[in-house]
Amino acid sequence: ILDDGRLTDSQGRTVSFRNTVVIMTSNIGSQWLTAASPPSSLPDGRGESEDRLPWEDATRRVLEALRTTFKPEFLNRVDEIVFFHLLGKDELRAIVDIQLRALVARRRELVERLTAERNRRSSAPRMLHKRIARHITWLARELKQAAHDLDQGLRSSPLWRAQEDLLKGVPGVGPVLCATLLADLPELGRLTRREVAALAGVAPLARDSGTMRGRRTVWGGRAQVRATLYMATLSAVRCNPDLKRFYLRLRAAGKPPKLALTAAMRKLLVTLNAILKHRTHWSPACPATA
Repeated sequence: ILDDGRLTDSQGRTVSFRNTVVIMTSNIGSQWLTAASPPSSLPDGRGESEDRLPWEDATRRVLEALRTTFKPEFLNRVDEIVFFHLLGKDELRAIVDIQLRALVARRRELVERLTAERNRRSSAPRMLHKRIARHITWLARELKQAAHDLDQGLRSSPLWRAQEDLLKGVPGVGPVLCATLLADLPELGRLTRREVAALAGVAPLARDSGTMRGRRTVWGGRAQVRATLYMATLSAVRCNPDLKRFYLRLRAAGKPPKLALTAAMRKLLVTLNAILKHRTHWSPACPATA
């Protein structure tokens, strides 16, 4: 490749490497990089430690190991040698976040397609029913596998596993809501109750103009989080004693059902935010007695 710019296999097929960047990796000298302190210029602010090998000394030893392993004529043709530092907690969490968001997005996509196919079957010609049924079967199988992968992804990470256990301790909170909150609302547990409600789009916002006082409504925020939270709240107002009393009290006060349910959504989200912030398990509030 370095000499001719192309590669030919045993069948005589040629692959051109013109205008190609070739990246080669090696673990030669990795023991020195493992024992070294990360460079102080890293964006996360991790500086060098006195009890570890300085970064400059580690890279110098790696270069010496490369020179003793590879021939000089090969190393001279390498344009750049890049040293990789070990992944820290922040980098590992970012990688897990990307994977979790991808799994949640995949499950959401499958649910939408499965719903669309089931609706289409009711109005499609009879000649298409078998094909749609096969597609529905395949989507259902993929949805089951996606749910399994999502559960395994959450359980494989100690950080997500601990947060999932705290969230699932609240009646009405299931695996879908847990995964959606952890993936699409990673700020949960680090914001105030007003901030997290506004971010999810369940905070009552003013519609005032001058002396006119408009009706408070909710809008904006992260629609996917709000949609999943809505479905979870429908169950929570039945099985969660705190939310049930809260919802029934609003209904008894004459509030419309959707308004009372939206208020219950906000209360549930604020409760989950406080649980993650203080790392405490859910416990039912004592009902007021006369």
